[in-house]
Amino acid sequence: MPLDRRLAVALLAALCGLLLLAPAAARAAGYTPTRTDDPPPDGCRPDDCSLREAVIAANAGGGFDFIQLGATRYTLTNSTPGGGVDAPTDGDLDVTDTSDLFLLGAGANQTVIDALGIDRGLDVAPGARLLVYSLQIRNGAARLDTRTGHWHGGAIHNHGYLGLFWSTLVGNLAGPAWGGGGLTNAGSGTADLSDDTITGNATSRCGGGIENGGTLKAFNVTLVANTAPPGRGPGVSNGTGSSGCFFSAGTARLNNTIIANNNDGNCAGTITTAGHNLATDTSCALSAPTDVVTSAPGLAPLLDGSGYVWLYRLLAGSPAIDRGGLRWDPATDTGCGPVDEAGTARPEDGNGDGLAVCDIGAHEYTPGFVRGNRFVALRRPEGRARLRVMALRRAGGALVASGSTGRGRTGTVTAAVRAPGRLGLVATGRAVVRRSRYSLRVPLRGRRATITLIYSGDAQARPAALKRALRP
Repeated sequence: MPLDRRLAVALLAALCGLLLLAPAAARAAGYTPTRTDDPPPDGCRPDDCSLREAVIAANAGGGFDFIQLGATRYTLTNSTPGGGVDAPTDGDLDVTDTSDLFLLGAGANQTVIDALGIDRGLDVAPGARLLVYSLQIRNGAARLDTRTGHWHGGAIHNHGYLGLFWSTLVGNLAGPAWGGGGLTNAGSGTADLSDDTITGNATSRCGGGIENGGTLKAFNVTLVANTAPPGRGPGVSNGTGSSGCFFSAGTARLNNTIIANNNDGNCAGTITTAGHNLATDTSCALSAPTDVVTSAPGLAPLLDGSGYVWLYRLLAGSPAIDRGGLRWDPATDTGCGPVDEAGTARPEDGNGDGLAVCDIGAHEYTPGFVRGNRFVALRRPEGRARLRVMALRRAGGALVASGSTGRGRTGTVTAAVRAPGRLGLVATGRAVVRRSRYSLRVPLRGRRATITLIYSGDAQARPAALKRALRP
């Protein structure tokens, strides 16, 4: 079943040695690509592994898998002459892992997957599960997927489960007469989006930013300057209620989301509003009392080091400031998470009225905004995190980490451990959550390591992040 935002992510920087023991069936594999180019794949080795080779290895393994990406640009160049062939060894990155593949970047203005026009970036197969954090996908140009016969999705084509968090899709193109310049969530697909920027994507059919035929939820997403033919949803096209599009069904539910200044109307099809959205025309038919329709959204692009837009920041006086409601409530499945795409804590008092209220879109306004994009917020009140570490102590040659999962009374906490000077992950494991509590016992090896904890369970928790230094 899809995660449906049932995730909480905590990143803990620890100055101590860690190794997690776990049953063999629960173990995962971790990969850190050592090269940024895209040679013909011949296996992912500790000293020679491309991003494509890491994805192929993760697909072949059992259990959940992690691919940790650095603050750099990974290019896809291994294209089959003449196109038309869809295989893991060429074109886009084919994800077939059914046990959760986590693709972890360093920030949407730092970690880039550049498809260079040879194909889309990522293709998620039916039944596969992909969770993408803090990276940018650009210059995709969708090619025929011979498994499904589809030519959708310039950056991502999803037939399985996709979680896209704190990430940017920019400058991608759907195939001829097909939709989804940025993202296609197909009829069998489920997609959860949070704190993302989707901009500068194009299609000759429906859905310049997003084409949806499945089940899609978007929270604090910013869709700006995407392109599609008139009436075909340059921002978002949902199959239900659309005309002339590939999909005739689908549910696209938006909350705290900006759809602004896409060409010739923002939306096509039936858009389900959960409130606190902002649009620059009436094509999305936003009807909640808290929705905003304005011709002046008050946005300004931020560029990465290569000149690509990775975020639209809110300008002073923007109608999106302090209009996004309160923190996320699982009872209504509405509200903002604890951190925006740039690593700013939510909520902030952006309009100076003494009340901290979330903003609409992927950016949380703060006066004098000057921030880089981080995978986690630098500091914020711990109570805003869904996954918390309550105690870390040494006991019998091991480190014991214990904590809570907020509203998540059941589920699992998975862990991935990295060590300085070591390629990839040195250990992974999983602990069962009981009554919102978890405990991991970790034998010590060496004195320095970094551990990533990821919670999934029944809380329907928004993505959250927490960074803490620990000393032995």
